[in-house]
Amino acid sequence: MGDTSASEGALKAYGYGTPVRVDYVTNGQPGSAVFETVSPGPFGHEHMADRAHVLLWSHDAYNRLPRHMRSLDVGTFTHDDNLLSLGDARELFLLNECVEGEEYFRDLERLRNGAALSDLDLARADALCEYLVEIHSVRGPTPELYARRVRELVGGSECIMGLADAYPSTYDEILPGQIERSSRRASVGAGA
Repeated sequence: MGDTSASEGALKAYGYGTPVRVDYVTNGQPGSAVFETVSPGPFGHEHMADRAHVLLWSHDAYNRLPRHMRSLDVGTFTHDDNLLSLGDARELFLLNECVEGEEYFRDLERLRNGAALSDLDLARADALCEYLVEIHSVRGPTPELYARRVRELVGGSECIMGLADAYPSTYDEILPGQIERSSRRASVGAGA
């Protein structure tokens, strides 16, 4: 697809989620493709990252499945309404601003390795707790999204189950079945 500004405004005018047939000629050979987007909305498509996940997974999977239509490319609309190809991407990256300090996990590792709990550790835990209360004190207007996020807190690969998966299967401090019982309680509380 490359970086192009073909007539994205016209394509977006059809509406997200509406497939558009594109006929083209490349090196004198005619071809057809279907331009697809994912509609924003409920059931796991609320955020751009959710929709990106669907499209990136589809691009990879369609090209590995036997007898399945091929994905020619996957891309994004940029802020200036250009199209940007991601089809050759193998890993995404994030570039953040630099701030001074150390990652919180170092405190946790130090404590796990037997260091005594200090007043500074307690103050940092209080600060983290206050921050979490602040960012979670305002609920959005969509109860279904709230329930989804609670389930993801338990089952998401970056959250509780992801942490549990990181422990060796012989880890003695977690009793067999303890995580499963905890996740069931959290799912019931979220209305799952």
